[in-house]
Amino acid sequence: MEYEARVADEMRNAMIYPIILIVSGIAAILMIFTVVVPRFAGILKNRGDDIPMLAQFVLSTGMFFNTYFQWLIAAVALLAIFFVTGLSQPKLRAKLKDAATRLPLLGVWIIEAETARWAAMMGTLLENRVPLLRALELAAQGIKLPSLNAKLTQVSKAVKGGTSLSQALQENDALTPTGHNLIRAGERAGELPRMLRSLAKLLEESSRVRMKRFLLLIEPVAILVIGGIIGVIITGVILAITSVNQIRF
Repeated sequence: MEYEARVADEMRNAMIYPIILIVSGIAAILMIFTVVVPRFAGILKNRGDDIPMLAQFVLSTGMFFNTYFQWLIAAVALLAIFFVTGLSQPKLRAKLKDAATRLPLLGVWIIEAETARWAAMMGTLLENRVPLLRALELAAQGIKLPSLNAKLTQVSKAVKGGTSLSQALQENDALTPTGHNLIRAGERAGELPRMLRSLAKLLEESSRVRMKRFLLLIEPVAILVIGGIIGVIITGVILAITSVNQIRF
């Protein structure tokens, strides 16, 4: 769909800077741990002075990274390979996506995007005079979210049993209150395909706004996390130096 291609393009463009920021931050942390911290650790170890717990933790972590750096890189590479391989499997990808719906902000975005896909497909199928039951079956097949797919399957069974589409959707909590109202109004006015397409556009715009909010949060969160880690490392090194030289600030 054109909407999905546009959203994917926007996500790629919006993620460029955060990815560069995160990769640069991780590289800086690794450099500090593998180059800077081990040098201080070697000096302080020879002196045999007592140092604060935070300083001990930072120095020990630095020595660990320096000693097992190659093994750590190999482990990360293997995990990345397993992760990419796992994502290539549709079932696992669907389960991960379903689990993500429980997360704040991200979950609502995923659900709205999938529901918009379903509404758009339903509207198109009904406009092309596909029978309602067949349209429900085909539209449900295009949904990759297991939880939503299960609800839509129950909706299809209810409609097959004689329940109206709006009532079946409401009983299975498949849409938002606004969505239920639009479908009900479309049924009463005989404009169900048009209302489904209107619902799709409404949900597409809402999910697009949520996507932008989520992407905007990544940058400050990454800065806070990376800055916090670097701050802890620097604090540990400073504490180690000041404890050795008996300097009080």
